[in-house]
Amino acid sequence: MPSRRAVLSSLVAGLVPITGCGSSQRTVPTGTTDARTTTTRSFASDSSRTTDTATPEETPQDVQCDNQWAQDDVWRFDTTRRPTAATTDSKKVYVATEREIFALGALSGERRWRASNDALAEGFTPAKLLATEKWVLCIGYRHAISLDRESGQRGWVFEAPGKKETVSIIEEATALVGKTLFVGIVNLDTPSFEADEPYSRIYSFDTDTGTPQIFTQFTADGSRLPIPRYLDGNQDGLFCSMGGKLVALTHNGSTRWQTSRSNPGYQSPAVSDERVLASTREALVAFETTTGERVWQDEELRGELTITDCVGYATSRTIPEGEGQLTAFDPDDGRHHWEAKTRGRSSTPVISDEGAFVAVASTDDEYLTAFDTENGCRLGRFSFDSGVAGTPIVGSNRVTIQTGSTRGSTFWSFAAP
Repeated sequence: MPSRRAVLSSLVAGLVPITGCGSSQRTVPTGTTDARTTTTRSFASDSSRTTDTATPEETPQDVQCDNQWAQDDVWRFDTTRRPTAATTDSKKVYVATEREIFALGALSGERRWRASNDALAEGFTPAKLLATEKWVLCIGYRHAISLDRESGQRGWVFEAPGKKETVSIIEEATALVGKTLFVGIVNLDTPSFEADEPYSRIYSFDTDTGTPQIFTQFTADGSRLPIPRYLDGNQDGLFCSMGGKLVALTHNGSTRWQTSRSNPGYQSPAVSDERVLASTREALVAFETTTGERVWQDEELRGELTITDCVGYATSRTIPEGEGQLTAFDPDDGRHHWEAKTRGRSSTPVISDEGAFVAVASTDDEYLTAFDTENGCRLGRFSFDSGVAGTPIVGSNRVTIQTGSTRGSTFWSFAAP
């Protein structure tokens, strides 16, 4: 079954047939105790400074898998610059900093090429990286720039139209769906509440050529300014959060349905075959994709969210206890498959390409943990002296995580469990 990112190859190419989701009974096995070792291998970097070590951890209350995450294949990449984005493809890991972009061999960490931000565009700093079959797409404050994956040479360049001081790209409203790139843009120079003036737009691009088209645009709605965020898509169209509403768009950019405004509003929509899910501070809510009918909600799931194939994964944290939890569930009906303990506040869950494991980073307690997707048993956990930053990236049979401060960081890359 294709993933949710693969079902929409392009807006103009038509729909991709998909099949329904199946379900299975899941059990939690009795685990074994993993050994505590320390990894200190050092690989390619742009500086020679010494950083922390990655240490496998054990927590008695967690159920451990019989097959444990090996720790004998790990590399690290150090940078003295502030990291701004990272992604991966089948061969490389890409790291962007405030000054440059690096391509690293996924298996070795060796540097393959380097691109200077200033040489790409004046004042350019990537806030997001996305990988396609041909390009690394670099999204900045005003530019979307493609770099050849093999050489790092610049390809097509898009600059947001309008005044530099008032027009900018909305990084949270940028998404790659199949071969189509969607980019949200806001124009702060637009008179705030004049209905005939578009305040924000979403552009669509064929990633091969970089040719932009206006997919849709929004004008002010009463006293609220329309700023689209958190895009996601499937065979039924595009979905975004905007002004406290969840908005469903058709393939031609028209609004299919939208929710009434909710406080605190719907955030971070994620899409399965027949459901679009969005988090609030109170619950995770599921809607039918074509009609907008509310199907179910779960007050236990209020954190970060990922859906892949037929399973959803959500993190949550209890307050004031501070315990964390990762839950695997059925997007169709909300039924929980399994629950696993995590450490405090966790990142967005990230799924391996083969769907064999799910990884989360605990930003409160400085851990990277991988769980078996079948039963939720813990495959392994690593702690970091200097803390973790952001969400793990998974690809090329590797798990990569950023650690350290904003002015000097290390990227650790582990062979997948």
